[in-house]
Amino acid sequence: MRGGIRVCDFYHPARDADLASGGTAAGGLAAQPPGEVMKVLLTRFVKEEHGSTALEYGLIAAGLSIAIVTVLTQVALTLGRLKASAASAGN
Repeated sequence: MRGGIRVCDFYHPARDADLASGGTAAGGLAAQPPGEVMKVLLTRFVKEEHGSTALEYGLIAAGLSIAIVTVLTQVALTLGRLKASAASAGN
């Protein structure tokens, strides 16, 4: 905790700057093969829970949006067919 605010374990400016310059601040991470670096970073990303609630709400909203668009498209197609059949029947 720094000043009452939780410091995110995923982002450390000093460590990330050291890694970008080829250093080994994260226990020799920069000296490992690229596949291992990606594995460590991916594991760290999966374990990070900061902001996960917002992400979950975003996924729910995206799913609902897709469902709504699908239903409205089907309704529009059905109404178009009804209009075409009414026009061909001469009503």
